[in-house]
Amino acid sequence: MYSKELEELINMALADGKLTESERRVLLKRAEKEGVDREEFEIVLEARLFEAEKQSKSRINNHISSAGSTKYGEMYKCPGCGAIVPAFAGKCHVCGTEFHNVAANKFTKNLFKELDLIEQKNEKENEQKKQKEGLNDNWYDNWIAKENKAEVLARKQKSIIMAFPVPNSKADLLEILTVFRPQIIYGANSLMEAFFIKYSECLERSKVLFPGDSMFMPIIADFKLLSNQYRKRNRIYKIKAFCKKHKVAILFILILVGDVLLLSIFA
Repeated sequence: MYSKELEELINMALADGKLTESERRVLLKRAEKEGVDREEFEIVLEARLFEAEKQSKSRINNHISSAGSTKYGEMYKCPGCGAIVPAFAGKCHVCGTEFHNVAANKFTKNLFKELDLIEQKNEKENEQKKQKEGLNDNWYDNWIAKENKAEVLARKQKSIIMAFPVPNSKADLLEILTVFRPQIIYGANSLMEAFFIKYSECLERSKVLFPGDSMFMPIIADFKLLSNQYRKRNRIYKIKAFCKKHKVAILFILILVGDVLLLSIFA
């Protein structure tokens, strides 16, 4: 219908069943250069886009239906060759294209969104309370109030993590185990225990649902090391938290012991 070069551009632009604004501009510019009527070309382009979208959906449906009763969960389309791949795949099994910047799984995405919302709400409430009550000149009262606010926020966030449902799909379990691990090792001290408990629950669920699965075996083998790292970090955190919470009393005891030592020396 059009020149070979223009047809090739159209086919490449519609290969994924979508047409971005930049691709549309390039096609229109090329069509105008070849003297093609703009309005006519836009009508033809919309018709071809519709057909490309329909074919793309048909390929996905055919692939999923051909799987029979096997539960694959959410599927993605490879941007390189259009092959259907599982949501948890790191690269395409057909052309080898590696997947980068894949959107976070809805489970973990929603969880961290909830945690952020709780923190923002807590900060807003504290700011409103501060404006309403005014500043307190007593440094000790201000310090205690700050510590109490941090504890309240941590309790709220912990309750959200603990209430987080353990999924059944392979993709969701892999996503959670991958995302939660750094939270246990490097994340907020006040939340690592909740993340570790939920991580353990998800790992146990994966053992039951996918016994002997090659994708879970490295994670299961790594769990002992992760447990040791968690226990060490949690022990240090609890000691620091105790000292921080009772630092006034500890300071008083140290001063008292120092005075006793001085008296015993100069007595």
